[in-house]
Order: sequence, then structure tokens, then C-alpha cells
Amino acid sequence: MTRRVGLTPPKNVRAKDQLSKSYDPPISYQPLPPGLPARVGGEAVGIKDPGKTLSFIMFGDHGGIENPEPQKAVAAALVTEVENGCSFVYSVGDWVYFASDPDQWMPQFYQPYATVQVPFVGIMGNHEASNDGVPNSGVPQWMSNICTPAPVRPAADPDDEFGRDTQTQPYCDWTLALDAITIVGVWSNAPSGGRIENSQQAWLVQEVKAAPTDRPLVVCLHHPPFSCDAFHGGSATMATVLDAVFENAGRYPEAVISGHIHNQQAFLRTVNDKQVLYNVTGNGGYHNTHAMAGDATPGMQVADDLVLEQFDAGRWGYLRWDLAPDSLKVSYVAVNGDGSVEAPVAILA
Repeated sequence: MTRRVGLTPPKNVRAKDQLSKSYDPPISYQPLPPGLPARVGGEAVGIKDPGKTLSFIMFGDHGGIENPEPQKAVAAALVTEVENGCSFVYSVGDWVYFASDPDQWMPQFYQPYATVQVPFVGIMGNHEASNDGVPNSGVPQWMSNICTPAPVRPAADPDDEFGRDTQTQPYCDWTLALDAITIVGVWSNAPSGGRIENSQQAWLVQEVKAAPTDRPLVVCLHHPPFSCDAFHGGSATMATVLDAVFENAGRYPEAVISGHIHNQQAFLRTVNDKQVLYNVTGNGGYHNTHAMAGDATPGMQVADDLVLEQFDAGRWGYLRWDLAPDSLKVSYVAVNGDGSVEAPVAILA
């Protein structure tokens, strides 16, 4: 594990670099793994597409190393969500700490979610990469569990103790095309603040252009464009890249969802008279949460076009998406340290 030494992130939302830098230790760029992005329907990844009425979960940074209790509490809440009709779980990265350690896939993924019997899909985070200088040492582990050509018994669970096969995503960059929603996911790599290659950007433009306009569009990446936390901060690099993609495609999505920061933050950004949700959902189960900047308050005007609507920096939780033919609702569900679950709070409706 890389230790952070001598880092003093800004404590004030309006500090110069709060929305422009990430305060990770230097982690080298990781080459993209072999393969090509693809657009697939739900059946390709084991999701039964119910049509225009759909519920699902999004969260990130849910690996349970060192202290698994928060992850267990969130997993128990997800069981209830599945019982109430959620069709799948979408992760915005950091599935298994650290560097997708093969010895940790059992205790951090297959075991804690054994009773959450729906597909887990999503994208990689920075911790899927290597922190020890060995290029791509972690990425193949993630690919071998989440991107297999067909579902097979995972190497981490050879005795099939927990009853979950590998996932069948086409690649780490991919589009999930459902009747109710389009979700485009891209890996923002490992370096501080993220990195998206030109080839990935070109693919993103193509996917945003191709997304049907009669249903919501969501773009997911691990490093958040905006954050008012007191530790990492948001990434101006990601904000600039995404704006260029959306402008070139001629469309902004309904939402941009990220992780990386271990808390929950909901921003509303007004772009071309459209309100876009930028949401950090990085409190999915990793034990250490990230505090907010000292002066952060709900409803704060962070920039001319950006409002920090709400946040939760002390608990764990996830986003619940509920779609119907003429409606979209995104709610935040908080999970307390004692395992109790709070009532959903609507952040987009």
C-alpha cells in the first residue's frame, strides 16, 4: 500500500486548486488492456432488461479491505434493494483493494456479495491498476473477473462456494444500452487526476452521439470532474476532457457519475440551459471516508454554473435509480455504521 506523506490538501472550497487537482500519490499510467470497446444490450452481461420501467444501483469504492464491516452493511442493504426490484449493480471503480490483488477477490467481492444475486457491472478505478510500479499487474485480474467471453467459475472461488460466475462485459470501456437508459463507462486510468487517451475520447464522442435521445444518457468514470472534499479534490483534467467530448458530440448527458472520493456529493451544473447531475458516489464500503472542505454547505454556489446540492461525508451508501416511461429519479441511500439504512433522499427527479 502506498502511503501518503506530507500532503496538505486545501481545506476551503474556494481554494485555488480544490476543483483542479487530485492529491493522490504519483501512480504511473497503465496501458489500456487488450481488447476493444463495445456497445451491448443487457443480455450480453446477464441483465434481464425489463423495458422502460427499471431500477438499479450505482456505487463505487466498495472494496472491504482492513475493515469489512461497512462493506457488509452496504451489501445487506443491496439484498433488500434486489428484493424490491433492482435489476443490477453498476460500480464506478475500486472494486478490490489494493491493485486488484488476486488474493482479495474472494473476501472483497465474491464473498460479501454472495447474496446480492444480480449482475455486477461497471468500470475500473485507480486501484484496479498497479501501485508497485509493475505495469498492468492489477488490470488483468479485473479483466479476468469482469470481462470474460462467457460466464465461468472464478479462479478466486474454485469450489463455487459463493455461487457467482465471472461477468461478461466486453471491455473496460463499454456502453450498456438498455430500453430505459444508456450508460457509457470509460476507464480514467491510474495517475493523479485521471487520464483518458485520445482514442478513448474519440470513442466517447461516438457513443454520446449514438445514444438514443428518447431515454436518459449517463456517463461514468472513476475520477470526478468536481469535488469539494478536503482530501483529493476534483479533476480539472476530467472536466475539460468531458466538456470537449460533449461539445463535439452535440449533447450533454443527464448525469456524470464518479467515485474515487470516499463520500457522497451531488452537484447540479447548468450547461446550455440544461441541468446536469455530477455525482460522486465513492462511499460504497471502503472503511475510510473523506471529509468535506470546512466551509462546504448544501446549496453552495461553487462556480458560476455549479451548485453543491447535498453531500454525506460520514456514512456509506449508494445511488438508487428508478426509471419509468416518462420519469427519472435518482436517490441517495445512506447506510450507517451500525448497519441501519436511512430513507432514500431524492437528488434528481
